[in-house]
Amino acid sequence: MKNLLVIAIVSMFFASCSSIGNMHLFRPKIKESMAVKTDSVPPVVISAFQDKYAGILVDKWYKLNKKNYAARFMQSGSATLAFFSTSGYFSDEELSDQDNYDPYDDFDQWELDAMDEY
Repeated sequence: MKNLLVIAIVSMFFASCSSIGNMHLFRPKIKESMAVKTDSVPPVVISAFQDKYAGILVDKWYKLNKKNYAARFMQSGSATLAFFSTSGYFSDEELSDQDNYDPYDDFDQWELDAMDEY
């Protein structure tokens, strides 16, 4: 019975993802060492970004692997990452704010109080 429950939960998780590529589980962590100059980004990727985000300037480009790029830009006051393939296909977008990440924001006040006790 427990096995059926686990299988059902895992199935619902995978069914909620539109595709395996969009699962945040498998996305590489962006590091500053991955930053590249705009000149090295394929023109089709830059064009795809400009079509999707007209009038927005890219702060940094990152080369994730041989087939994917990420653009870091500001949108509505938050750092945002947009992911593109080398052929210019837009795959996903996520709020980044890695520079201002505070791990204690993930805890509510009760959890913080409990951590202070030890």
